[in-house]
Amino acid sequence: MKKELKFMAIMLLAAAFAATTIASCDSDESEPVPVEATDVTLNTSALELASLAVGGTITLTATVKPDNATDKTLTWTSSAPEVATVDDGVVSAVAEGSAVITVATANGKTAECTVTVANEPAAIYAIHFVDIPAGTFMMGALPGEEYLTDSLGSYCTYQELPRHQVTLTQPFQMSECEITNAQYAEFLQIHNVGEDGRMNVAGYGVQQLIQDSEVKKMIVRLGGPIIQYSPFGLTWSASENKWIPQAGYDNHPVIYVNWYGAKAFCDYYGYRLPTEAEWEYAGRAGRPNDIFAGVELDVFSQEILQERLNEYDWFFWIDPLWFYGIEPPGYVFYYCSTPEHLIPTHQVRQKLPNAFGLYDMCGNVTEWCGDFGRTYTNDAVTDPVGTTGMLQAMRGGEIMYELNACRLSARFLNSNRNTFSEGIGFRVAK
Repeated sequence: MKKELKFMAIMLLAAAFAATTIASCDSDESEPVPVEATDVTLNTSALELASLAVGGTITLTATVKPDNATDKTLTWTSSAPEVATVDDGVVSAVAEGSAVITVATANGKTAECTVTVANEPAAIYAIHFVDIPAGTFMMGALPGEEYLTDSLGSYCTYQELPRHQVTLTQPFQMSECEITNAQYAEFLQIHNVGEDGRMNVAGYGVQQLIQDSEVKKMIVRLGGPIIQYSPFGLTWSASENKWIPQAGYDNHPVIYVNWYGAKAFCDYYGYRLPTEAEWEYAGRAGRPNDIFAGVELDVFSQEILQERLNEYDWFFWIDPLWFYGIEPPGYVFYYCSTPEHLIPTHQVRQKLPNAFGLYDMCGNVTEWCGDFGRTYTNDAVTDPVGTTGMLQAMRGGEIMYELNACRLSARFLNSNRNTFSEGIGFRVAK
């Protein structure tokens, strides 16, 4: 009997030990500890770029910190929905007045801003200018830059050489951002431009200025023809009988605008398009070794390049076969600063400005210049303006261009001022 009791006691102890061991193993496999949100911030640049009038919308963006927070759910509220409502960051103006827009994380972290709604739009959506001093710089590709290639094997072109000294004797001002859809739509509305997008341009007669971004195009690529369109610009609203920005794209750069459309805008407001020399001088911003806005040639390594480019510039660098509709085995993305890689434009003023305070000088959209592309020589020049020829200058590169095409020295010389493209816009000077 004693032996049997002893055996039972041993078995009970063994069972208790096994249960403890199993519980311990279970605890080792428990779920990771959630990462709490510590802060949320609001990017209110849209409010600084444009006035908000009854019937208009502005998009606010919120960022949750840290980046690896487990729950990034956001709740948006308005203190006065009778003045302005908010849905996932899109503020819709209902009536004249003010409202506080609040965004909150799931664990109660909040950020807020005040929106003011006017009864009528301002005379012009705000265009902010920065002062550009007179000065001298070296224009054209940097020594060594001619050896950089993109995935197509293209070098910088002969049009960027030779590098030569340029002096600009007069200070000027340049818009800190590309002209936006909202700003250009207002211009068209003031002039009652109809669905055909046509109006008289001083010195050039009646011209079409704008193309509807809803228009679908047949694009022929190596993988075969595809139907493509970029609904990120302006569209004709038959119900309102006017040109309006596509919903949510008020503060994206205007696209599908030709050179005549850019000039007409400048003529009306007393601005002008920058010369090609002014554009490159402003883009370099006193930093002679920059190959991209804010990025020097001597930091051309993968880690540093990607970090700096992500801070300053919009561009798209992909395997060329993928871009043309063919998906080769093992294709990769290179230094892609555009997570939304199929969206051709981004809201202006989202990245860091260059040393002069100019945003988006490399990428987002290619920008019309005021002059023709001149032939470079070794001679030093003063206040150069391309006045002859058939090739209209454009600068900056667009978001769907590869890295090499978005360099500060890269030139785009277009034989057709009547070009409409999802990647062409403009900024202004005065």
